[in-house]
Amino acid sequence: FTKILFFYDQDDSRLNNRILDYCKTNRITPNFFALEFNKTNYVSYNFKFCEFIMENILKQYFPHYLNNNFNSQMQDIQIPGRMEIFQKEPLIIFDIAHNADAIEYLLRSVRNNYPNIGFNFLLSVLKDKDMEKILAILQACDFVKKILYYEGKDFLASPVSHFEIDVLNETTLAKFLKKEKTPNKPILAEGSV
Repeated sequence: FTKILFFYDQDDSRLNNRILDYCKTNRITPNFFALEFNKTNYVSYNFKFCEFIMENILKQYFPHYLNNNFNSQMQDIQIPGRMEIFQKEPLIIFDIAHNADAIEYLLRSVRNNYPNIGFNFLLSVLKDKDMEKILAILQACDFVKKILYYEGKDFLASPVSHFEIDVLNETTLAKFLKKEKTPNKPILAEGSV
């Protein structure tokens, strides 16, 4: 049975209340992670949440395993495809965000880490995703300067939309990447490009 429930602040405060009510009803100890997301990026935030969980479990059940190197060991981990910097000049960031919610978190993270940089956003969307919602999120983001859509096998066909989009295929993508290798044109690539 569940003894402790670890959770972090939800965007909808009603969900926080439901979690607390559930814990009370089921005699589960709630353990709230209080770090605000807007102070970091989602990868660091998730690591800090994992760290919080591990430290609490170790302190309570296995205190002899807790050591001073735990935090420094966690900070050295880099997950491929998550806010991964492919290149520094020009800046190219890759993330596997593949749906509207993930893209929102990605954009918040990029804003926190690169507040003064505009990006060309290279997008690929699998056939089961909500293209219009994703495009609306990107269009509303002030630091997305251009939306580029990669139209490849297994992806949605180029969107018929009121949004301005440059459509790329394998050949034009390679040409675009060679042409854009200038320091003033950072690229944020997502999905399965």
